[in-house]
Amino acid sequence: MLDKIPESGCLLIGDKGKLFSGNDYGARFSVKLKDEKELVDGNVHEAVKAIPMTIPRNEFQGEGDKRHHLEWIAACKGGKPGYSNFDIAAYLTEIILLGCIALRVGKKLEWDGPNMKATNAPEAAQYVKRNYRKGWAPA
Repeated sequence: MLDKIPESGCLLIGDKGKLFSGNDYGARFSVKLKDEKELVDGNVHEAVKAIPMTIPRNEFQGEGDKRHHLEWIAACKGGKPGYSNFDIAAYLTEIILLGCIALRVGKKLEWDGPNMKATNAPEAAQYVKRNYRKGWAPA
């Protein structure tokens, strides 16, 4: 499917399969469920077609960076909030950072979001909250 490894992207591995996006914004992505042999374009995969689109998409034209910037500028000028608004982006950031922590501790995390801890991995706590040395804690 890919002739070369992209410079950035994301691979999510779950219980039912894999999602791969070869760019930063996920505009183009591929899906491979457990029983499938290879990644399939997300725009034509049957499992994706079955999911209703409930989150509004960026309406601006152009490539990813340009569309993202135009959406952000419009929001700053009083338009509707962009998809990178903190109401959504904070959760996405938490998900990605939890993946980094899971890699460090070497296992799948069972995450308790409201309490900010992995219930099955107490060793993950050191990566979630910092213990400051005396006199160095933020005010």
